[in-house]
Amino acid sequence: MPGAIDTSYTFTATDVITSTKMNNILDQSTITTTAIIGTTLAVATGKLSVAAGGITSNEMGANAVTLNSIADGVITNVKINASAAIDLSKLATGALPAAITIASANIVDGTIVAADIASAAITASKLDGAQTGTAPIYGVRAYVVFDASRNAAGTTDSLNTTRFLISSGNVTSVTKTASGAFTVAFTTALPNADYAYFGTSRDQGSSEILVFRTDGGTKTTTTFQLVTIDRGGGAANPADCSLAFIG
Repeated sequence: MPGAIDTSYTFTATDVITSTKMNNILDQSTITTTAIIGTTLAVATGKLSVAAGGITSNEMGANAVTLNSIADGVITNVKINASAAIDLSKLATGALPAAITIASANIVDGTIVAADIASAAITASKLDGAQTGTAPIYGVRAYVVFDASRNAAGTTDSLNTTRFLISSGNVTSVTKTASGAFTVAFTTALPNADYAYFGTSRDQGSSEILVFRTDGGTKTTTTFQLVTIDRGGGAANPADCSLAFIG
């Protein structure tokens, strides 16, 4: 059987064995490849080393690799299997680092509530319509376009009843109280009664229509009274009257 150790010194028949020669034999000896069984270890220039492929799992004892056996910073992303499914309890808690971004696809629709948005955090450019500039924007609290010549069902009449709403927002009804006089009812009360308002109307034949609130007309957080008259001052019931309320 071939030897496992190779030495550079060979005794002759007349050599005297001395301690120096014996020490030199040990110091100058190297391991031969025949000393290796298996493929985990290899011999390079007479010294043992780990062979290509490294130590396999069946050649290591259970729990043989401890924390202190792993150098800091050596485990890279490619060393973690894509299907590792690391449990959330293994991840750090607290605020995300600034470099981490979240794609919109990762935000569940409907999960962002009003409390998640700071007051005054939405800028003008984020509103629909691609607004520009830095001036503040104040939204319309309610609006309505109604036909004073038709009832709520859409039938033409001149009765003092609820009128037909062509389009509206936060307006429950517009009720005719007299010819050219109407009361708007808000669905949700406005914050206070100091809101701004304005109204317009399509002309009636050759006569322009004036829309306004009379002195003493109701203006509360829940209702608003207006009148519509023609150029001659007579009551008018226009087929297209528009109102908006801001405040």
